[in-house]
Amino acid sequence: MPLLSSPSSTFSLYLDEAGLRLLNFYENKVAKILSVSPESSNYFLKTFFTAALTEESLMHALAAWGGVFLDGHDSPAVKFHLEKARQLIRSTYLNREDLDTHGTYVAICYYLILMGIDICSGDVSNWYYLFNECTNLLKRRGGIVKFCQENHFSNDSKWLISNFQFHDVLSSATLKRGTSCDIEEYSRLFNNCFDMGSYGVDPYQGCIQPIFLLLGSIMNTNVELKEERDKINQEMLEANKKGLNLDNSAHRQLTLRRIRQCHEVEARYNKLLLDIHYCTPNQSQISHISHDKCEVDLHLTLFELYRLTCQIYLLLYIKQTQPLSSEVQLHFMNSLAYIESLMSSKLVPSLPMLLLICGMCCCNEYDRAQVRSIFDKLLATYTVGNVGRIWEIVQEAWKRNPHGDVCIDWTDICDEFGWKLSVC
Repeated sequence: MPLLSSPSSTFSLYLDEAGLRLLNFYENKVAKILSVSPESSNYFLKTFFTAALTEESLMHALAAWGGVFLDGHDSPAVKFHLEKARQLIRSTYLNREDLDTHGTYVAICYYLILMGIDICSGDVSNWYYLFNECTNLLKRRGGIVKFCQENHFSNDSKWLISNFQFHDVLSSATLKRGTSCDIEEYSRLFNNCFDMGSYGVDPYQGCIQPIFLLLGSIMNTNVELKEERDKINQEMLEANKKGLNLDNSAHRQLTLRRIRQCHEVEARYNKLLLDIHYCTPNQSQISHISHDKCEVDLHLTLFELYRLTCQIYLLLYIKQTQPLSSEVQLHFMNSLAYIESLMSSKLVPSLPMLLLICGMCCCNEYDRAQVRSIFDKLLATYTVGNVGRIWEIVQEAWKRNPHGDVCIDWTDICDEFGWKLSVC
Protein backbone atom coordinates (compact mmCIF):
# COMPACT_ATOMS: atom_id res chain seq x y z
CA MET A 1 0.00 0.00 0.00
CA PRO A 2 1.40 3.44 -0.87
CA LEU A 3 2.41 5.23 2.32
CA LEU A 4 0.29 8.26 1.47
CA SER A 5 -2.80 6.05 1.35
CA SER A 6 -2.12 4.58 4.77
CA PRO A 7 -4.80 5.48 7.34
CA SER A 8 -2.04 6.26 9.85
CA SER A 9 -0.28 8.67 7.50
CA THR A 10 0.93 11.83 9.29
CA PHE A 11 1.68 13.76 6.12
CA SER A 12 -1.74 15.42 6.04
CA LEU A 13 -0.98 17.02 9.41
CA TYR A 14 1.84 19.08 7.89
CA LEU A 15 1.09 19.35 4.17
CA ASP A 16 -1.88 20.91 2.43
CA GLU A 17 -3.61 19.28 -0.53
CA ALA A 18 -1.13 20.76 -3.03
CA GLY A 19 1.82 19.53 -0.97
CA LEU A 20 0.32 16.05 -0.68
CA ARG A 21 -0.09 16.02 -4.46
CA LEU A 22 3.64 16.67 -4.93
CA LEU A 23 4.62 14.12 -2.31
CA ASN A 24 2.35 11.57 -3.96
CA PHE A 25 4.11 12.22 -7.27
CA TYR A 26 7.49 11.64 -5.61
CA GLU A 27 6.27 8.35 -4.13
CA ASN A 28 4.60 6.95 -7.23
CA LYS A 29 6.74 8.40 -10.03
CA VAL A 30 10.04 10.04 -9.09
CA ALA A 31 11.25 7.32 -6.70
CA LYS A 32 10.65 4.77 -9.46
CA ILE A 33 12.10 6.83 -12.32
CA LEU A 34 15.43 7.26 -10.53
CA SER A 35 15.84 3.74 -9.17
CA VAL A 36 17.34 0.76 -11.01
CA SER A 37 16.40 -1.64 -8.21
CA PRO A 38 13.25 -3.72 -7.65
CA GLU A 39 10.62 -2.14 -5.42
CA SER A 40 11.72 -4.40 -2.56
CA SER A 41 14.99 -2.45 -2.24
CA ASN A 42 13.96 0.97 -3.50
CA TYR A 43 15.51 3.05 -0.71
CA PHE A 44 14.21 6.27 -2.22
CA LEU A 45 11.04 5.03 -0.53
CA LYS A 46 12.28 2.66 2.18
CA THR A 47 14.72 5.18 3.67
CA PHE A 48 13.76 8.69 2.60
CA PHE A 49 10.00 8.28 2.63
CA THR A 50 9.97 6.38 5.90
CA ALA A 51 12.20 9.00 7.56
CA ALA A 52 9.81 11.70 6.32
CA LEU A 53 6.99 10.13 8.35
CA THR A 54 8.52 11.65 11.50
CA GLU A 55 10.59 14.52 10.08
CA GLU A 56 8.63 17.45 8.68
CA SER A 57 11.72 18.89 7.00
CA LEU A 58 12.10 15.72 4.91
CA MET A 59 8.40 15.76 4.03
CA HIS A 60 8.82 19.19 2.47
CA ALA A 61 12.08 18.18 0.77
CA LEU A 62 10.46 15.16 -0.88
CA ALA A 63 7.45 17.23 -1.90
CA ALA A 64 9.89 19.63 -3.59
CA TRP A 65 11.54 16.70 -5.40
CA GLY A 66 8.15 15.62 -6.70
CA GLY A 67 7.45 19.21 -7.72
CA VAL A 68 10.63 19.43 -9.79
CA PHE A 69 9.31 16.69 -12.07
CA LEU A 70 5.63 17.69 -11.95
CA ASP A 71 5.76 21.51 -12.09
CA GLY A 72 9.39 22.41 -12.88
CA HIS A 73 12.25 23.40 -10.57
CA ASP A 74 11.39 27.13 -10.75
CA SER A 75 7.78 26.68 -9.70
CA PRO A 76 6.54 28.59 -6.61
CA ALA A 77 5.53 25.31 -4.96
CA VAL A 78 9.04 23.86 -5.24
CA LYS A 79 10.58 27.04 -3.86
CA PHE A 80 8.08 27.08 -0.98
CA HIS A 81 8.76 23.50 0.09
CA LEU A 82 12.54 23.89 -0.28
CA GLU A 83 12.53 26.99 1.92
CA LYS A 84 10.30 25.28 4.48
CA ALA A 85 12.64 22.27 4.54
CA ARG A 86 15.71 24.52 5.01
CA GLN A 87 14.12 26.43 7.90
CA LEU A 88 13.04 23.27 9.70
CA ILE A 89 16.29 21.32 9.28
CA ARG A 90 18.35 24.27 10.49
CA SER A 91 16.22 25.04 13.53
CA THR A 92 15.84 21.38 14.49
CA TYR A 93 19.31 19.96 13.72
CA LEU A 94 21.92 21.89 11.75
CA ASN A 95 22.19 24.83 14.16
CA ARG A 96 22.97 22.47 17.06
CA GLU A 97 26.61 22.01 18.03
CA ASP A 98 25.91 18.70 19.82
CA LEU A 99 24.29 16.86 16.93
CA ASP A 100 23.60 13.28 18.02
CA THR A 101 23.40 10.07 16.00
CA HIS A 102 19.76 10.56 15.06
CA GLY A 103 20.28 14.21 14.15
CA THR A 104 23.25 13.29 11.97
CA TYR A 105 21.19 10.60 10.23
CA VAL A 106 18.37 13.05 9.43
CA ALA A 107 20.84 15.71 8.27
CA ILE A 108 22.56 13.24 5.91
CA CYS A 109 19.13 12.30 4.49
CA TYR A 110 18.38 15.99 3.99
CA TYR A 111 21.66 16.73 2.20
CA LEU A 112 21.31 13.73 -0.11
CA ILE A 113 17.70 14.58 -0.96
CA LEU A 114 18.59 18.22 -1.70
CA MET A 115 21.53 17.05 -3.84
CA GLY A 116 19.16 14.85 -5.82
CA ILE A 117 16.77 17.76 -6.33
CA ASP A 118 19.54 20.04 -7.58
CA ILE A 119 21.01 17.43 -9.93
CA CYS A 120 17.58 16.62 -11.36
CA SER A 121 17.14 20.37 -11.92
CA GLY A 122 20.40 20.62 -13.89
CA ASP A 123 22.27 22.51 -11.17
CA VAL A 124 26.07 22.74 -11.56
CA SER A 125 27.17 24.35 -8.29
CA ASN A 126 24.83 24.15 -5.29
CA TRP A 127 24.62 20.36 -5.31
CA TYR A 128 28.39 20.26 -4.78
CA TYR A 129 28.15 22.70 -1.88
CA LEU A 130 25.63 20.32 -0.28
CA PHE A 131 27.92 17.37 -1.01
CA ASN A 132 30.77 19.13 0.80
CA GLU A 133 28.49 19.89 3.75
CA CYS A 134 27.59 16.20 3.85
CA THR A 135 31.29 15.28 3.65
CA ASN A 136 32.20 17.60 6.51
CA LEU A 137 29.38 16.30 8.68
CA LEU A 138 30.44 12.68 8.14
CA LYS A 139 34.06 13.54 8.94
CA ARG A 140 33.05 15.34 12.15
CA ARG A 141 31.19 12.21 13.20
CA GLY A 142 34.28 10.09 12.64
CA GLY A 143 33.87 9.03 9.00
CA ILE A 144 31.64 6.72 7.00
CA VAL A 145 32.51 3.55 8.91
CA LYS A 146 31.72 5.21 12.25
CA PHE A 147 28.43 6.54 10.85
CA CYS A 148 27.35 3.01 9.88
CA GLN A 149 28.51 1.61 13.21
CA GLU A 150 26.44 4.17 15.11
CA ASN A 151 23.42 3.16 13.04
CA HIS A 152 24.09 -0.57 13.65
CA PHE A 153 24.89 -1.16 9.97
CA SER A 154 21.21 -0.87 9.13
CA ASN A 155 20.25 -1.15 5.47
CA ASP A 156 19.17 2.49 5.62
CA SER A 157 22.64 3.62 6.71
CA LYS A 158 24.21 1.45 3.99
CA TRP A 159 22.04 3.17 1.39
CA LEU A 160 23.00 6.64 2.63
CA ILE A 161 26.72 5.88 2.35
CA SER A 162 26.29 4.08 -0.97
CA ASN A 163 24.38 7.14 -2.21
CA PHE A 164 27.17 9.41 -0.96
CA GLN A 165 29.88 7.28 -2.62
CA PHE A 166 27.94 7.23 -5.90
CA HIS A 167 27.92 11.03 -6.04
CA ASP A 168 31.53 11.19 -4.91
CA VAL A 169 32.73 9.06 -7.82
CA LEU A 170 30.46 10.55 -10.50
CA SER A 171 31.56 14.17 -10.07
CA SER A 172 33.68 16.32 -12.36
CA ALA A 173 35.55 17.49 -9.27
CA THR A 174 36.64 13.91 -8.50
CA LEU A 175 38.48 13.40 -11.80
CA LYS A 176 40.23 16.69 -11.07
CA ARG A 177 40.93 16.38 -7.32
CA GLY A 178 40.23 12.79 -6.28
CA THR A 179 37.47 11.28 -4.16
CA SER A 180 36.41 13.08 -0.99
CA CYS A 181 36.75 9.88 1.03
CA ASP A 182 39.70 7.57 0.54
CA ILE A 183 38.91 4.60 -1.68
CA GLU A 184 40.57 2.45 1.00
CA GLU A 185 37.91 3.61 3.48
CA TYR A 186 35.13 2.85 1.01
CA SER A 187 36.66 -0.56 0.30
CA ARG A 188 37.03 -1.34 4.00
CA LEU A 189 33.37 -0.53 4.51
CA PHE A 190 31.84 -2.21 1.46
CA ASN A 191 34.13 -5.24 1.30
CA ASN A 192 34.68 -5.97 4.99
CA CYS A 193 31.94 -4.35 7.09
CA PHE A 194 28.80 -4.64 5.00
CA ASP A 195 26.78 -7.80 4.97
CA MET A 196 24.73 -7.20 1.81
CA GLY A 197 22.55 -10.25 2.46
CA SER A 198 19.27 -8.45 3.14
CA TYR A 199 20.19 -5.15 1.47
CA GLY A 200 19.02 -6.08 -2.02
CA VAL A 201 19.86 -4.34 -5.29
CA ASP A 202 21.13 -0.78 -4.86
CA PRO A 203 18.80 1.93 -6.31
CA TYR A 204 21.69 3.86 -7.88
CA GLN A 205 24.43 1.28 -8.40
CA GLY A 206 22.49 -1.89 -9.02
CA CYS A 207 24.74 -4.92 -8.47
CA ILE A 208 27.91 -3.28 -9.76
CA GLN A 209 29.35 -1.48 -6.74
CA PRO A 210 32.71 -3.31 -7.03
CA ILE A 211 33.33 -1.63 -10.40
CA PHE A 212 32.39 1.75 -8.92
CA LEU A 213 35.14 1.33 -6.34
CA LEU A 214 37.57 0.64 -9.17
CA LEU A 215 36.36 3.70 -11.09
CA GLY A 216 37.13 5.78 -8.01
CA SER A 217 40.61 4.25 -7.83
CA ILE A 218 41.20 5.11 -11.49
CA MET A 219 40.18 8.72 -10.87
CA ASN A 220 42.46 9.02 -7.85
CA THR A 221 45.33 7.49 -9.84
CA ASN A 222 44.73 10.01 -12.61
CA VAL A 223 45.00 12.88 -10.12
CA GLU A 224 48.29 11.57 -8.72
CA LEU A 225 49.88 10.94 -12.13
CA LYS A 226 48.63 14.19 -13.62
CA GLU A 227 50.19 16.21 -10.81
CA GLU A 228 53.66 14.84 -11.58
CA ARG A 229 53.08 15.07 -15.35
CA ASP A 230 52.10 18.74 -15.04
CA LYS A 231 55.20 19.49 -12.96
CA ILE A 232 57.46 17.87 -15.56
CA ASN A 233 55.77 19.72 -18.42
CA GLN A 234 56.17 23.03 -16.60
CA GLU A 235 59.86 22.38 -15.98
CA MET A 236 60.37 21.54 -19.66
CA LEU A 237 58.70 24.81 -20.67
CA GLU A 238 60.89 26.79 -18.30
CA ALA A 239 64.01 24.99 -19.59
CA ASN A 240 63.06 25.90 -23.15
CA LYS A 241 62.68 29.55 -22.20
CA LYS A 242 66.12 29.64 -20.61
CA GLY A 243 67.72 27.88 -23.56
CA LEU A 244 68.13 24.14 -23.69
CA ASN A 245 71.46 22.76 -22.50
CA LEU A 246 71.61 19.01 -23.13
CA ASP A 247 74.86 18.62 -21.22
CA ASN A 248 73.89 19.97 -17.81
CA SER A 249 72.77 17.89 -14.81
CA ALA A 250 69.33 19.51 -14.69
CA HIS A 251 68.54 18.11 -18.14
CA ARG A 252 69.71 14.64 -17.13
CA GLN A 253 67.69 14.72 -13.91
CA LEU A 254 64.58 15.83 -15.80
CA THR A 255 65.04 13.03 -18.33
CA LEU A 256 65.32 10.48 -15.51
CA ARG A 257 62.12 11.82 -13.96
CA ARG A 258 60.32 11.49 -17.29
CA ILE A 259 61.49 7.89 -17.63
CA ARG A 260 60.38 7.08 -14.07
CA GLN A 261 57.02 8.73 -14.79
CA CYS A 262 56.52 6.55 -17.88
CA HIS A 263 57.38 3.41 -15.90
CA GLU A 264 54.98 4.48 -13.15
CA VAL A 265 52.17 5.05 -15.66
CA GLU A 266 52.72 1.59 -17.17
CA ALA A 267 52.80 -0.09 -13.77
CA ARG A 268 49.66 1.66 -12.51
CA TYR A 269 47.86 1.05 -15.80
CA ASN A 270 48.65 -2.68 -15.80
CA LYS A 271 47.65 -3.08 -12.15
CA LEU A 272 44.29 -1.36 -12.67
CA LEU A 273 43.66 -3.23 -15.91
CA LEU A 274 44.17 -6.51 -14.03
CA ASP A 275 41.82 -5.35 -11.28
CA ILE A 276 39.17 -4.57 -13.90
CA HIS A 277 39.64 -7.98 -15.50
CA TYR A 278 39.06 -9.84 -12.22
CA CYS A 279 36.27 -7.59 -10.93
CA THR A 280 32.84 -9.25 -10.65
CA PRO A 281 29.33 -8.04 -9.72
CA ASN A 282 28.15 -8.41 -6.14
CA GLN A 283 26.80 -11.98 -6.08
CA SER A 284 24.76 -11.41 -2.93
CA GLN A 285 22.82 -8.66 -4.71
CA ILE A 286 22.49 -10.69 -7.91
CA SER A 287 20.84 -13.44 -5.83
CA HIS A 288 17.95 -11.07 -5.04
CA ILE A 289 16.94 -11.00 -8.70
CA SER A 290 18.07 -14.51 -9.71
CA HIS A 291 14.43 -15.54 -10.24
CA ASP A 292 14.21 -13.07 -13.15
CA LYS A 293 16.71 -13.98 -15.85
CA CYS A 294 15.91 -10.87 -17.93
CA GLU A 295 16.69 -8.56 -15.02
CA VAL A 296 19.89 -10.44 -14.20
CA ASP A 297 20.99 -10.09 -17.83
CA LEU A 298 20.33 -6.35 -17.72
CA HIS A 299 22.49 -5.87 -14.63
CA LEU A 300 25.26 -8.04 -16.04
CA THR A 301 25.15 -6.00 -19.24
CA LEU A 302 25.44 -2.82 -17.18
CA PHE A 303 28.42 -4.30 -15.37
CA GLU A 304 30.18 -5.10 -18.66
CA LEU A 305 29.41 -1.59 -19.88
CA TYR A 306 31.07 -0.09 -16.81
CA ARG A 307 34.00 -2.46 -17.24
CA LEU A 308 34.49 -1.06 -20.75
CA THR A 309 34.14 2.49 -19.43
CA CYS A 310 36.86 1.84 -16.86
CA GLN A 311 39.13 0.59 -19.62
CA ILE A 312 38.41 3.73 -21.68
CA TYR A 313 39.21 5.88 -18.62
CA LEU A 314 42.52 4.07 -18.27
CA LEU A 315 43.43 4.64 -21.91
CA LEU A 316 42.29 8.27 -22.14
CA TYR A 317 43.36 9.63 -18.77
CA ILE A 318 46.08 7.32 -17.44
CA LYS A 319 47.91 6.54 -20.71
CA GLN A 320 46.80 9.69 -22.58
CA THR A 321 45.83 7.60 -25.60
CA GLN A 322 44.23 9.36 -28.58
CA PRO A 323 40.49 8.67 -28.89
CA LEU A 324 40.97 7.61 -32.53
CA SER A 325 43.32 4.77 -31.51
CA SER A 326 42.08 1.27 -32.31
CA GLU A 327 42.07 0.33 -28.60
CA VAL A 328 39.76 3.18 -27.62
CA GLN A 329 37.56 2.75 -30.68
CA LEU A 330 37.02 -0.95 -30.02
CA HIS A 331 35.82 -0.25 -26.46
CA PHE A 332 33.73 2.68 -27.73
CA MET A 333 31.87 0.64 -30.36
CA ASN A 334 31.19 -2.20 -27.92
CA SER A 335 29.94 0.33 -25.38
CA LEU A 336 27.50 1.87 -27.85
CA ALA A 337 26.06 -1.56 -28.60
CA TYR A 338 25.50 -2.18 -24.87
CA ILE A 339 23.96 1.28 -24.39
CA GLU A 340 21.51 0.68 -27.23
CA SER A 341 20.44 -2.60 -25.61
CA LEU A 342 19.71 -0.81 -22.29
CA MET A 343 17.91 2.25 -23.67
CA SER A 344 14.43 0.77 -23.25
CA SER A 345 15.12 -0.81 -19.86
CA LYS A 346 14.73 0.34 -16.25
CA LEU A 347 18.52 0.86 -16.11
CA VAL A 348 18.36 4.08 -18.13
CA PRO A 349 19.32 6.18 -15.04
CA SER A 350 22.75 4.49 -15.17
CA LEU A 351 23.54 5.66 -18.72
CA PRO A 352 24.40 9.42 -18.59
CA MET A 353 28.04 9.03 -17.44
CA LEU A 354 28.58 6.19 -19.89
CA LEU A 355 27.27 8.35 -22.72
CA LEU A 356 29.58 11.17 -21.66
CA ILE A 357 32.64 8.93 -22.02
CA CYS A 358 31.37 7.58 -25.35
CA GLY A 359 30.97 11.16 -26.48
CA MET A 360 34.64 11.81 -25.72
CA CYS A 361 35.53 8.93 -28.06
CA CYS A 362 33.62 10.13 -31.14
CA CYS A 363 36.07 10.95 -33.92
CA ASN A 364 33.82 11.30 -36.98
CA GLU A 365 30.37 12.49 -38.00
CA TYR A 366 29.06 8.95 -38.39
CA ASP A 367 29.65 8.10 -34.72
CA ARG A 368 28.55 11.54 -33.56
CA ALA A 369 25.22 11.16 -35.34
CA GLN A 370 24.67 7.89 -33.47
CA VAL A 371 25.53 9.42 -30.09
CA ARG A 372 23.39 12.46 -30.90
CA SER A 373 20.44 10.18 -31.64
CA ILE A 374 20.87 8.39 -28.30
CA PHE A 375 21.02 11.69 -26.41
CA ASP A 376 17.87 12.87 -28.21
CA LYS A 377 16.02 9.74 -27.07
CA LEU A 378 17.33 10.06 -23.54
CA LEU A 379 16.46 13.74 -23.22
CA ALA A 380 12.94 13.04 -24.50
CA THR A 381 12.20 10.23 -22.05
CA TYR A 382 14.43 10.72 -18.99
CA THR A 383 13.76 14.28 -17.88
CA VAL A 384 16.67 14.77 -15.47
CA GLY A 385 18.38 18.13 -15.84
CA ASN A 386 22.01 17.04 -15.61
CA VAL A 387 21.61 14.95 -18.80
CA GLY A 388 21.26 18.18 -20.76
CA ARG A 389 24.41 19.51 -19.11
CA ILE A 390 26.33 16.36 -20.06
CA TRP A 391 25.16 16.76 -23.65
CA GLU A 392 26.51 20.35 -23.66
CA ILE A 393 29.91 19.07 -22.51
CA VAL A 394 29.99 16.41 -25.23
CA GLN A 395 29.15 18.93 -27.96
CA GLU A 396 31.84 21.31 -26.71
CA ALA A 397 34.38 18.47 -26.75
CA TRP A 398 33.50 17.77 -30.38
CA LYS A 399 34.17 21.40 -31.29
CA ARG A 400 37.59 21.26 -29.65
CA ASN A 401 38.53 17.86 -31.02
CA PRO A 402 36.96 17.52 -34.49
CA HIS A 403 39.13 14.59 -35.59
CA GLY A 404 39.65 12.72 -32.30
CA ASP A 405 43.42 13.15 -32.34
CA VAL A 406 43.54 14.97 -28.98
CA CYS A 407 42.79 13.55 -25.54
CA ILE A 408 40.14 15.95 -24.23
CA ASP A 409 39.71 16.15 -20.45
CA TRP A 410 36.00 16.83 -20.04
CA THR A 411 36.60 18.26 -16.57
CA ASP A 412 38.64 21.07 -18.15
CA ILE A 413 35.52 22.08 -20.04
CA CYS A 414 33.51 21.98 -16.79
CA ASP A 415 36.10 24.22 -15.12
CA GLU A 416 35.99 26.71 -17.99
CA PHE A 417 32.20 26.75 -17.78
CA GLY A 418 32.45 27.24 -14.00
CA TRP A 419 30.62 23.96 -13.40
CA LYS A 420 30.80 21.25 -10.79
CA LEU A 421 28.97 18.63 -12.82
CA SER A 422 27.36 15.48 -11.48
CA VAL A 423 27.33 12.89 -14.26
CA CYS A 424 25.02 10.40 -12.53
